[in-house]
Amino acid sequence: MRKYFLIIISLFVFIPAYAHAQVLINEVRIDGGEFVELYNPDSTPTSLKNYYFTYYSGTQPDWTKPFRSKLFPDTATIQAGSYYLIALGEYTGTLDWQPYTSSFLSNGAGTVAIWDGDPKQASSEHIDVFGWGSALLSLGQPFIVPDTIPAGASFSRKADTDNNATDFITTPDATPGELNSVDNNNSDTPPANPDPVAANPLKNIIEPTISTKIILKNKAFVGLPTTFSSTTLGYSREELLNGVWSWNFGDGTIQEDTQYLSDKKMFNHVFAYPGEYVVTLEYKRNAYIQNPDALDRMTVNVSQANVAITNVSYDAKEGIEITNTTPAEIDISGWIIRSGESRFILPKNSIIMANKKMMISGAQLGLKIQDGGSVSISYPDGTQVSVFPKDTVARSDSKVRNGEVVESYSSVSDSEEKSMAENLLSAQVAQAADGSDKNSDAAGKPGVISSGWLYGGLAGILIIAAWSSVYIRRKKASGEATEADSFTLVE
Repeated sequence: MRKYFLIIISLFVFIPAYAHAQVLINEVRIDGGEFVELYNPDSTPTSLKNYYFTYYSGTQPDWTKPFRSKLFPDTATIQAGSYYLIALGEYTGTLDWQPYTSSFLSNGAGTVAIWDGDPKQASSEHIDVFGWGSALLSLGQPFIVPDTIPAGASFSRKADTDNNATDFITTPDATPGELNSVDNNNSDTPPANPDPVAANPLKNIIEPTISTKIILKNKAFVGLPTTFSSTTLGYSREELLNGVWSWNFGDGTIQEDTQYLSDKKMFNHVFAYPGEYVVTLEYKRNAYIQNPDALDRMTVNVSQANVAITNVSYDAKEGIEITNTTPAEIDISGWIIRSGESRFILPKNSIIMANKKMMISGAQLGLKIQDGGSVSISYPDGTQVSVFPKDTVARSDSKVRNGEVVESYSSVSDSEEKSMAENLLSAQVAQAADGSDKNSDAAGKPGVISSGWLYGGLAGILIIAAWSSVYIRRKKASGEATEADSFTLVE
C-alpha cells in the first residue's frame, strides 16, 4: 500500500505546472506566407488546451461570428518566454501548428483573436486581439496598415497597452519564432543579446502587476442592451473574484460592483444617443484604497438601430413584418409590440439578421389587431421605435393595406350626404356668381353689386306686376271667375 502511495506522490511531483496565463499575439504577417505568432511572457509554461484561434473579416462587428475558428490541439503549450507559431496558407518555415492550408488574412482589414473557449459561447473571453485596417473588431483602435506593404514585412508588437494602433509597428523583415526586429525606440536594429527571456525589450517578462480588461460582447446600438464584461488578473495571473469594480460609461452613468460573482460577469448597459463613448473601468482590491490597482478604457461606437414594422396583414392570417436595415444583426429581445390595448413582448434571443426581416404570425402574437388599426414596436423601456402605417393618419372607419388607405366607410346617412352635396354645390355657385360680379364691377371693388344689374332687375319686376294687374281686370270684365280649386297650397 505504501508503494502505491509513493507512486501517486511522484506523479504529482513530476507533472509540469502548466496554467492558463496571459498569451500575447506578438507578430502577424498578412501577405507572402501568412502566420500569427504568440508569445508567453510568464515565467511558467502556458497550456493552450481548450483555447480557440479565430479570424474575423474587416466588416464583421460580432465577436460570436468569426470567419474562421479552430480549437487548439490538446497538447499545445507555450514554454516560459517562448513563442508559438500558427502557420497559414503557403507558409514554409518552422511552425508549431497549421490549422488551415489556405491563405485568408485580408490585406485591407481583419482581426485575429485568441479565446479561452468557443467564441460562440457567451461565457468565453478573448485572451488577446489584433485588428488592422478598417476592422470593426480590435483592442482599442485598429492598427493602421501602410499603403504599400513591403515583401516579407510583418506587424510586430512593441508594447502591451491594449491598443492595436500604438502597440504594433510595421517591420520590413518578419521574424517568426524569434525576437522582433524592433526595440522600444522603434529602431530596426535588434538587441545584441538574442535571449528572449534575459534581454528582450519587447518580449520581456512583465513585472507582476494587477490588470483589468474591458470586454465588449456585442455591437452597441441606441436603446438596445450593450453587453459588457471584464477580466481582472492578480500578481500571479490568477483571476480576481473579489474587490471593487467601478464603471463609467461616458454618458453620465456609472456602476459599481463590490463582488465579481459569476452572475455579475456580464451585464447590460443602454446608451440613449448615438456617438462615441469612452468607457472606463477601475479596479480596487478593497473600498479603502484611494488609487485604483488597475485601470482600463475602451472607446465604444454607438449606432442608430434601423428597425421598423414594414407590413401588417389584417386578413385571417394576420401578422406583422419587422425589418432590420442596419449592417449588423440586432437582438430585439424584450421589445414591445402594441395594437390598441393589447401588447406582445418579444422573447429572449429574438434576433434579426443584418438587412433581413422577421415575420411573426398573428397566432403567435395573440394581439387583437383591429382592421386598419395601427401597430407599433417599442424598446423595453417603452420608447416607440416604429409605428405602422408610417406617416398615415387614417379615419377610424377606414381600412388600411400596406400603409395606404384603400377603402373608406362613411357614417353619414343618404339624406345628410345629399344635403351636404347640395350645400357644396350652392357654395360653388355662389362663389362663381361672386366672381362674375367682381369681373363686371366697373369700379373693381370686391363684394359690390353693379348698379346696372340692380336697376334692370327692379324695372323687370314693375313690368311683370303691371301686366298681371291688367290681365286680372280683363278676366273680371269678361265674367270669368277664379276658382279656389285651381290653386294648390304650398306650405
